[in-house]
Amino acid sequence: MHVADQVLVEAFEVQIGGERVGPDAVFPDWSRLDRFGIVVTEPLGGLGASLLLQLAIAKFYSVRPDRRAGMAVYPEIYLFHVGGPHGDFSYFDFWPPRKEVRVAASQPASLLEAINAHGITRVAMPPGDMGADSVLQTGPSTWAEQASAMERLRSCFVYAPDGHAADSDVQISSRDPRVHENITASVTPLPEAIAFREELASVTLPRWPDPSVAADGYRWADVVERRVDEVPQPVRDHVAEALAARLRSGELVETCRRITTAEALAYIAGGFLATLPSERVVGLSLAAMSAALWALGGIAAQELFSRHHVDPGWLAGVRMACGGLLLLVGRLAPARPAYRADCMPHAPIRPESPSRLPPRRHSPSTCLVRRGWPATPVPGRRPPGA
Repeated sequence: MHVADQVLVEAFEVQIGGERVGPDAVFPDWSRLDRFGIVVTEPLGGLGASLLLQLAIAKFYSVRPDRRAGMAVYPEIYLFHVGGPHGDFSYFDFWPPRKEVRVAASQPASLLEAINAHGITRVAMPPGDMGADSVLQTGPSTWAEQASAMERLRSCFVYAPDGHAADSDVQISSRDPRVHENITASVTPLPEAIAFREELASVTLPRWPDPSVAADGYRWADVVERRVDEVPQPVRDHVAEALAARLRSGELVETCRRITTAEALAYIAGGFLATLPSERVVGLSLAAMSAALWALGGIAAQELFSRHHVDPGWLAGVRMACGGLLLLVGRLAPARPAYRADCMPHAPIRPESPSRLPPRRHSPSTCLVRRGWPATPVPGRRPPGA
């Protein structure tokens, strides 16, 4: 829970409607019971709201300063991977992994159910088409989920994956390198995890004033390693290049747009199809592949009939039997639920998967220190995943 002392409200500058205001104006009347949620629909897309997210984290701790030390709790933040997963965001302290929730694509009612089930009070989502309320009436109740969201959601925002939302009225900026740190680490997560594990394995360190032990750090590093392939390297390279351009002046600026709860429900009902090009590409590819295979099947059958004198009845029976077996396998395979609260990997790396991280060599009783932090105890400072 390194963000407890890393991210402070004072690190952000805010403009609303072109006028400079205090950071508290973004989340008015934030209370100790507030929970922040962000919907992500593309690889690393949530980084477009990284400042909004970190401001919410800062508010979580500022409203109850004892959460930084005495209570030692992770921020109540949740990330909803729609059609994902779309990359590991644990560097922002979405931890334990259950706080990154997978939701099936094109399941608006399931997304609303997940947001309600996690008690989200402030939510950010990418742009998309608006849908009709009837889309959200397909669950057990035609109105209960909508009513719950209308009563509970207090702040709703639309962000853009590139950090600049259309028709924005909120601008958040920061020059604090500690705010930038988690963003860059999320783009290239392995180097930090490797250095962290090496530090755990090579130095005897004193305990921090919280319950964490070295085993917690190793488990976090395992999760980072297991999830690194969720985002293709070319995508990471592109995001890293864009982020470097945004940080060239030393100041990171992001914009978003405030919307009403009714508008947020309409975006959820739209299913975010406009922000899921990969889903459309997969669907079109499968349709084209089926047509091509049908044509190839006809050519192959003609070859078998004319040159090899295969009996048409026998060939039809074999094809139907193979098709039936494939359908049976698909029917018996476990169905993926619309959303799962515990879907993010949190077990150690499978033995058959060679780890790209150094082996564990240190006692689990050793405490945690983040790379670059002092080896002497500093009250309240904790590494990621600790």
